[in-house]
Amino acid sequence: MLVVGGGAALAISPFLTWVKVILLGNLSLFQLLDAAGRANSLAWAAVAAGTAAAVVAFRGRNPSTVRGTGLVVGLLGGVLATYALVDLRNELREVHGLAAVGTGPYVAIGGCIAMAVGGWM
Repeated sequence: MLVVGGGAALAISPFLTWVKVILLGNLSLFQLLDAAGRANSLAWAAVAAGTAAAVVAFRGRNPSTVRGTGLVVGLLGGVLATYALVDLRNELREVHGLAAVGTGPYVAIGGCIAMAVGGWM
């Protein structure tokens, strides 16, 4: 259940608020990457990986497959999401309170932790 829930959290996290900007509103990871002029393949990769992990865990009959998927997606996704959060916080330090980190990165990291713990258990 941890792998299913964690995968679902990772899959929806790019659609949640990643940055709250005064006067502009909330930006999802897709909007944030578009605004930075970057491809949003990383956001789609998170959606695909989280969905795949949740589906494998929900429908999987082989415990080894579920464990492996939870550990691999949880650990790799967690490292990338943590890196993205740290990078985002460093960037937002320079805007002097005009923007703040939203819930998206924390949901992604929480989902990855849940998957890793579920895979380990």
